[in-house]
Amino acid sequence: MLRETLSALRFDVTIGEDTQTVSLRPGDLVRFEEKFGRSIMGELDDNGEPQPTKFGLTELMFLSWCGAKRAGMTDLDFDAFVDEDIDVDMADPVPSGRLGKDTSPA
Repeated sequence: MLRETLSALRFDVTIGEDTQTVSLRPGDLVRFEEKFGRSIMGELDDNGEPQPTKFGLTELMFLSWCGAKRAGMTDLDFDAFVDEDIDVDMADPVPSGRLGKDTSPA
C-alpha cells in the first residue's frame, strides 16, 4: 500500500521557469503526519478499498516542497518556498512495476 501511495503522489512543480516532476519518499509522509496530525494513507471503505485523500492548499504545498527540496529545486524553508512564483499540478502516477514491484503472475 505504501508503494502505491508514493507512486500516485507525484507533482509537477514549477518554480519560475523550471518545471520538474517530483516524487515523495516515506519520510515525507512521516513529516506530513507530524505537521498536520493526520495520515496521508487515507481511510478504507467497508470493502477494504482505499478512499481518496483530500488535501488543502497548505498540505499540497507542503508535499510539493518536500519533493522540490529533494530534487534540488529549492533550498528555502517551507514558509519562504510558498512565497515564491510556484505552480503545482498532480503528475501522472508511476505505472505498475516501475517501483521494483514484481507484477508478473505467480
